Amino acid sequence: MKISKKLTLNWFILCLVLQFGGCSLMSSNVKQPPTANNSIPKENDTTVDKRDEINANIKQIKKEIEKIEDKQENEIRKVINISDKNTEIGLNALTQANSKCPVGKTSNPPECKDFSTAKKELDKKKGDLTIEEKRLENLPIPTSIPIPTPKPKEFLPEDLGGMLLWLISGIIGLAVLGGSGFLIYRIISKSLREKRREVDGKIHNIKLNNDELRRKVNELTETVRLQSSQSEQVRTSLKSLQKQILDLGGQNVQPQAVFTPPVYQPEPKFPTAAEDYCNKSRHNAQTATADLFGGLLIHDDGKGNEFLIVRDGDLADGQFYAVPNQARFSTKGDYFSYFQNYYDCENPSSGTIWIKSPAVVNRVENGWTLARKGELEVRN
Repeated sequence: MKISKKLTLNWFILCLVLQFGGCSLMSSNVKQPPTANNSIPKENDTTVDKRDEINANIKQIKKEIEKIEDKQENEIRKVINISDKNTEIGLNALTQANSKCPVGKTSNPPECKDFSTAKKELDKKKGDLTIEEKRLENLPIPTSIPIPTPKPKEFLPEDLGGMLLWLISGIIGLAVLGGSGFLIYRIISKSLREKRREVDGKIHNIKLNNDELRRKVNELTETVRLQSSQSEQVRTSLKSLQKQILDLGGQNVQPQAVFTPPVYQPEPKFPTAAEDYCNKSRHNAQTATADLFGGLLIHDDGKGNEFLIVRDGDLADGQFYAVPNQARFSTKGDYFSYFQNYYDCENPSSGTIWIKSPAVVNRVENGWTLARKGELEVRN
């Protein structure tokens, strides 16, 4: 069954409606306790109103007194010639200003006019403040108001119905929430399963492609091995035919124009063990090592005697055999480290080295360069 996101959303909204609807119904069916009568007698209301009014007037008069005092300070500075506005005006400054501007004198300086006006306003506001404070003192103190004791809540049948309705709606809401959660879990798990199947399919295809590539590589390796074997067979057949022609007294079929007399060879030189060949040819040979940077074999009498350079009569002038100067490989890494550029080997591993065909090198100024790769065989 395919579950859409719209259906899941509808289930969730229905759950919320049932949950909050049940709570509201329960609250509407619960009988509220009677409210306490907090009404205050009439005379107490009037007293409180008058007290608030007087307090407001007192606050207003105090603000006006502060403004007039600030104005009076400025006028005091003018009367007693204080230019610094940051100088604090105290009782001494006020006394000096009163002496320079006495009350009732008509011949006061012009700067005394504003000072006298501010002084009169300040005296008037202080008189008003005194009057309001006396009015506040004359007000009667309000008597204590009895606080009614609330009656204990009575359990009514309507409350039981509301609680049952709220309980039922809560159960339904929880059921709908559980169902919604299960549907969401099913949707998410289904999506994850599909993604996992898709990933598994891709991994399976990659494995199949790898197997196919491995099979093709094995086929190519086998083809190369067969071609190498066929080439060796052809080379062996050519040498056999050449030997037969020489034995019959015919001419050696070579591109050279010089006649070569037949030479008897009791047995072929290769394949042979590298140790045996080196022991037979060491008296007329040189040791050499591979120069990886120059790509040459260079003469070396030190420890790096990987190759033995042998002059063989079957080779043209300036050509030599370069054969391994060791009896066996300890690991296949010995082959890859020193000999893979000069010899082919089908299965390099640890074992005795056999030379199936030697590598041919040409003599150059600084050593020997490869003319034809050879082939090795490892026997256990």
